[in-house]
Amino acid sequence: MIMNLTGIEKDGLDKVSKEMKELMKKSPTVKQHQRYQTIYLLAKGYSVNAIAEIIGITSASVYTFANYYREGGVEGLNLSKYKGSSPKLTLDQEDVNLTPEKTLERICLQF
Repeated sequence: MIMNLTGIEKDGLDKVSKEMKELMKKSPTVKQHQRYQTIYLLAKGYSVNAIAEIIGITSASVYTFANYYREGGVEGLNLSKYKGSSPKLTLDQEDVNLTPEKTLERICLQF
């Protein structure tokens, strides 16, 4: 399936691909790099399925990253907005698997 960055002219796509290429070089994490690479490949005209296969993500992730970019530009691709899910274990349940370092960290956090 082919998807494009709707509303961006050819010159704009060249600018987007150059910007994403630079951001990929400076990516602090693999996840952030994947987001930039997704937009880079979309700007280059790759299909959703090809991008998913190249990067090793799902097609749904390609669509998600494209929507983040459309809605918020580069800022929309930042990972800071994802806070993760809430813990499934209680603190008592987690205590079973605590290392000495984690135990010390938890004690320090109480003060």
